[in-house]
Amino acid sequence: MNAPPICDMCGLNFPSNATVCAYCGGIFDMQECAKTGAASLSKRCRDEFDYRIAKIESEIFKEAEALYLLNLFVGKSASDLGYERELVLENEDTFYFPLGGIGCGGNLVSKSPLRLISFGSYIAPSAHIWAYYQGISMAPLGKDRQNSLKILHMKDEKNTVRVLKTFLNPRWVERELVPKLTTLPVEINGIDLYFGIRGLLEAIENEWFSFQVSN
Repeated sequence: MNAPPICDMCGLNFPSNATVCAYCGGIFDMQECAKTGAASLSKRCRDEFDYRIAKIESEIFKEAEALYLLNLFVGKSASDLGYERELVLENEDTFYFPLGGIGCGGNLVSKSPLRLISFGSYIAPSAHIWAYYQGISMAPLGKDRQNSLKILHMKDEKNTVRVLKTFLNPRWVERELVPKLTTLPVEINGIDLYFGIRGLLEAIENEWFSFQVSN
């Protein structure tokens, strides 16, 4: 029997007939993505964070849209680039604008305070939204992305260490961190977690370890 296909975005298995990864929202069929703004977020993400079609007549939407357009389409026509306000999603806290630019997989605008968070392209928009709600910094510059990670419980040391090495110095992990994992919780401060998002999602999906993120 053939093994299930692997999502290029998050590295997890997905059904062979799927068009969208159930976990990270990665698109396997770009025609599916083009049908609706919601298609660029996985159903799991939309349900978990209560996203729905945005109320485009509201004042807060107009303010959020103005911020989005000001920052993303300087000197360009948003409509010419494919922006359609009817595809924007919202929940209680944020608006999700699915159209990004080169190297940008989409954007959030928080409602209070009004703030633009642009996604990168190495993981899917759903994974970025999950990271946003975990408190993982997505500042444009690495020097500005600072978080603390507290490892609470661990079931699989081998995979825990493998994930930690994706965003921490591997030599430091082996020499300094691994001995401390025998007595949890352990907190690691002042680290950039952005390129660890994929591994942290994988850890949750497989229950390798549990953690808490703070600023």
